[in-house]
Amino acid sequence: DSLSEHDNIFFVAIHASPDNTGTEPPPTIQEFRASLGYDTSGDGSKSGGTRLVPDDDDPSFPHRYGVRLVRGGTIVEIRDEKGTVLTDAFALTSNDGENSKTEGTKRIIKVALDPVQYSIDMKNKISYGSMNLVVRRQGRENSFKSLLETTRGLLSGTDAVHRVLPVWLQSILLGHGSPSAANYRSTGMQDYATKTVGVADPDAFLDYGDTFLDEAHLRESFVGGSDIGSIRVDDCDGIAKEAPQRRRNYKIRFLKQVDGENMIEATSYERDESQSKGNPIRFTPKQVEAIRSGLSCGLTLVVGPPGTGKTDVAVQIIASLFHSFPGQRTVIITHSNAALNDIFEKVMARGDVEERYLLRLGSGERDLQTDSSHDFTKLGRVHYCFGRRSDLLEQVQQLSESLGLSGRAERGADGSPSYTCESAEIFFTKTIQPKLRVYLTQNENKTMSENERAAQFPFRSFFSVSEELTEKDSETFVERLRMVFQELAEYRPLELLRSQRQRADYFLIKQARVVAMTSTHAAIARAH
Repeated sequence: DSLSEHDNIFFVAIHASPDNTGTEPPPTIQEFRASLGYDTSGDGSKSGGTRLVPDDDDPSFPHRYGVRLVRGGTIVEIRDEKGTVLTDAFALTSNDGENSKTEGTKRIIKVALDPVQYSIDMKNKISYGSMNLVVRRQGRENSFKSLLETTRGLLSGTDAVHRVLPVWLQSILLGHGSPSAANYRSTGMQDYATKTVGVADPDAFLDYGDTFLDEAHLRESFVGGSDIGSIRVDDCDGIAKEAPQRRRNYKIRFLKQVDGENMIEATSYERDESQSKGNPIRFTPKQVEAIRSGLSCGLTLVVGPPGTGKTDVAVQIIASLFHSFPGQRTVIITHSNAALNDIFEKVMARGDVEERYLLRLGSGERDLQTDSSHDFTKLGRVHYCFGRRSDLLEQVQQLSESLGLSGRAERGADGSPSYTCESAEIFFTKTIQPKLRVYLTQNENKTMSENERAAQFPFRSFFSVSEELTEKDSETFVERLRMVFQELAEYRPLELLRSQRQRADYFLIKQARVVAMTSTHAAIARAH
């Protein structure tokens, strides 16, 4: 059951006999070199010529172990005794989202063979029925075919590389460019960022989020930098002065001055502690420089021994990218499943990225240690979104009932909400928005008392507002309402699509904003 679709396996025909039991030792290195015609008169003086040839290099290995035939193939599908396709996640999932149980221990594997080799074997009347052993490569070595196909695809055609890779990365990937030219500080990279649509301008504000524990941490991270002049921190809403013990998030930009130095302009804003646990690490200036590079256009390479915080820096870059570029997507690729799961679990634990935007591709997902109600596969994320949709539609139903626009009679026979994502959007546009517009216009008067504000608030019953309502609570309630309908609007396409496969593909293409996979899975999936 550890085999999966696209795995490469080998079929071996072994015929043991008294002459090839594997007990005969391989030749010594001195004997092996002599068989190739090399002069061995000076070999083996220290070891006595007793060092044996490794099995990987021993040409007599097939004879010694009776290996008669080796052929390779790629797994297309795997079925159980009942005929259920185990490599199709949709075939294993019932309508209620539960995974079906596999039948028996027998597995039927369908493989794709090399057609040229198969044709030659048939002409030579080689029987594939003689193959009696199946061998698989280690997981890390199993991507060689996909990697070669990916490289061939990049190099085929006159414009293949230009369509896939940005201009500044092509020469570096092909091995004849200077990596320093791809650094965000280089003139070429800054010109590229300035002139390219969709790439952040070098002078634009970037959201560093909770990278800095306080203002002092921000200042000490840049003071002494080779290109840093002055640092100016603006408190845009004055909360830091009222509550200095409360942590703040920062947006920063670097402005080039006439003397060539950068002036740092930082703007602080209140951090939502209910959504994110936050960054607990006081990053060093070198680590902050890596984060700055990761948020800027170009290539970033972070090198260091184990335990120096490379993973924490990567997680901080991912969180800051998520907030700095809300319309773009982040792909996380590592060589091993263990490293990928480590980063993915830390991103989830921090809470900066909403769970509905996270996706983990590949078989290593099953090893994730999470508290989520659903797994992070494409299908699991679809089920999670439908669960969230049901919870939010219940809130919309309760809101409608609190306004006297509907009652228990409008609910389904099982008590389910009568609203869909589409009707909820109409309800928000025609009913909620006009009420909010009137209330916010009245609330522009800053001298309004808390009692007057509570009396004018149109959703008192839904939020269980008492006789008093502070301005901050009012803003929180209004934002919560908007977020409910905004999230439901994201689920509407899933409501329109009918099959689970269409919904899963939509989630991958449109909904997910942080997608994680191993390099092996990336190479395999690229062809599909």
